[in-house]
Amino acid sequence: MERTIEYTIEESFDNFTIRDFLLHQGFSSQNLISLKKIPASILLNGSWAYVNVRLKAGDHLCIQVVENESSQIEPISCKLDIVYEDEDLLIINKPWGMPTIPSVYHHQDSLANGVCAYYASQNQSFIYRPVNRLDKNTSGLVLIAKHMVSASMLAKAAAAGNIRKSYTAIATGILPSEGTIDAPIARCGGSLITRCVDFEQGDRAVTHYKVCAQKEKYALVSIHLETGRTHQIRVHFSYMGHPLAGDELYGGNCSHMNRHALHAGSMALIQPLTGKPISCQIPLPEDMISFWENQSS
Repeated sequence: MERTIEYTIEESFDNFTIRDFLLHQGFSSQNLISLKKIPASILLNGSWAYVNVRLKAGDHLCIQVVENESSQIEPISCKLDIVYEDEDLLIINKPWGMPTIPSVYHHQDSLANGVCAYYASQNQSFIYRPVNRLDKNTSGLVLIAKHMVSASMLAKAAAAGNIRKSYTAIATGILPSEGTIDAPIARCGGSLITRCVDFEQGDRAVTHYKVCAQKEKYALVSIHLETGRTHQIRVHFSYMGHPLAGDELYGGNCSHMNRHALHAGSMALIQPLTGKPISCQIPLPEDMISFWENQSS
């Protein structure tokens, strides 16, 4: 993957070193180390420059990101529902049943396999860097960085809470119209998969929700996460006595839902290199719509 990033130096950055300027733009120290290994990756007014060179207002700085290696993930073509793509990032609507990354039992049917095949078909090198991950049976939006610089910037944005995601779930029972679940989450015993609320050893986890519609046995709920723990939504709603429909792992009724009823339906962020606002929304998948419509009021 190749990307050229250009800057015209403003007055406010006069006398900054190239290193300090790029760090201010969101490049990581590791990005700079990697760039120094690429010939002619940093050009100042058309000439190669060290990162300790000082800038002047009006200078033209060109950063050429070149990654010739690809992830060691087998590229296997599959249908991808690409919601948004530019030079720096990709947003895909992942179907339920597809893992975000390969695992012991899913070497060839993950989103990673499909994305790597998508770029291999274009003869582009590509390192798979998902910024967020969804459980195999959670559907919805996955954000993927296309090169090392956008990966670093998007990771920082995610850590700072500047990538806003909202989810829709179908929870069991009658819920208050809105609320916040603030309960720490930890692994359950020695399990590698299951999580639980643990007030002694858990990491802080906060889930905000609002009921969009209520039926006799289930609630359609909009959810915003303040933190991002593994299985957070599923664990929190189970802890409150309202497990998600179809969530066998955490006590949900699976008689009419083949997977936990959870969908990552919207995402909003600022494009890290252009400053452009990006907002994506996708509808509920058919299985959740069908399940909801078949519930009695």
